[in-house]
Amino acid sequence: MNRLEKAAQLALFEGLDAQPKQTVLLVAQPKLASAAHIFRKVAEKERVEVLFLEIPNHNKHPLISPLTRNLITHVERVVLLVSYIDAESLHWLRHQTRSRVVVWPQLEEETIARCANVDLKKMRERCRKLADILTIGRNLTLRHESGLELEMSIAQRRGHAEVMPLENEMFCASLPCGRAYSSTQAGSVSGEVLLNGIAGERGFSAQPIQVKIVDGKLTLIKGAKNANIMRRRLRSAWTSAENPEGVAKPSAGRSCVEIGLGLNDNAKLGQSELEDEKVFGTAHLGFGRRATPARPSEILVRGIVVNPTITIDGRDIVQKGKLLFE
Repeated sequence: MNRLEKAAQLALFEGLDAQPKQTVLLVAQPKLASAAHIFRKVAEKERVEVLFLEIPNHNKHPLISPLTRNLITHVERVVLLVSYIDAESLHWLRHQTRSRVVVWPQLEEETIARCANVDLKKMRERCRKLADILTIGRNLTLRHESGLELEMSIAQRRGHAEVMPLENEMFCASLPCGRAYSSTQAGSVSGEVLLNGIAGERGFSAQPIQVKIVDGKLTLIKGAKNANIMRRRLRSAWTSAENPEGVAKPSAGRSCVEIGLGLNDNAKLGQSELEDEKVFGTAHLGFGRRATPARPSEILVRGIVVNPTITIDGRDIVQKGKLLFE
């Protein structure tokens, strides 16, 4: 079995639990047409029906168009093959509630090998257990190795586990998978912490970003190149529809809306935005716009903290990146 056949097996049968006579929508960019052909052959060999949709290569516009959204929500199982996915499209995929979607952002041989070597059962149990801890927890402290720390409330917030196969309220997962996360209470996050990097950007640890959060809002972003990247991505929350003059609003998108932990032993930093958040021994903070009655929270940047200590309700759950509950 070659690398693409392994990737197809993971996405179709481990991720989506596809069964004979079921239908899977395969969405791919033109540059990944040959990979899509292999995925189709693997599916049809197991008598799984495949519908194919080709989408344009990435440009300045969102990858997932209104037409694509309509097609995706009419099929129960979807595999998305892309070299890159923008924040807006990923946000929609993670919050639509009609289709189970597995995203393969990288199809390099080394990445596929690492995904295939994961003990999925062990990781599933680990993610579910931490999600349960986040669900029943009330107060959480995130401490960096430097001694800086953040305090926040996760009371009455449900913990989620991104695992395979997709189940319950989880409608979208990316490969490699393996993280647990929770939203934060509005206005509850306060303190200072060092981010070792930004998910999807190079230069982890070499250019740390110092952030200060007061009443749930970023009030300080201090650092070199990655700090500028973070400011720019957060400003994109002030969309043209809300701001026709095109003037950026400094406070837009600066809420800390999510806390999560990477739980995949085989994930590596610096590979892709979707892999960085899964790396074992890291925590990630999601910054963006908080949810409204009409719209879920929109995360524009995930800051990565390496080797954190996590305390929930006075009990250490993670100590310098090592789990204490296994």
